[in-house]
Amino acid sequence: MLVATPETRTDQDTKVVEEAIRIIQDHLDREARNRRQVLLEPKDLCPMQKAKLVADLQAVFDDPGPGRGSFGDWVRGLWASVRRLF
Repeated sequence: MLVATPETRTDQDTKVVEEAIRIIQDHLDREARNRRQVLLEPKDLCPMQKAKLVADLQAVFDDPGPGRGSFGDWVRGLWASVRRLF
């Protein structure tokens, strides 16, 4: 009999990060195709495209999953701490 082992927080966080990377790459690839460019960086996106990208990322980060706090809250807290250093 196989017993499913619960995912650890690290496993869940890794999946969230991988999904965020996929979303970023999808946005950049789509816009690169529209502009017929090979490479595109986030800074090359127009303000509307940046807003859509951030909204998609926020949806991923704000889905806390069962029995855990929001990964997005953790990321925002970490970012605030890093900003205070500079």
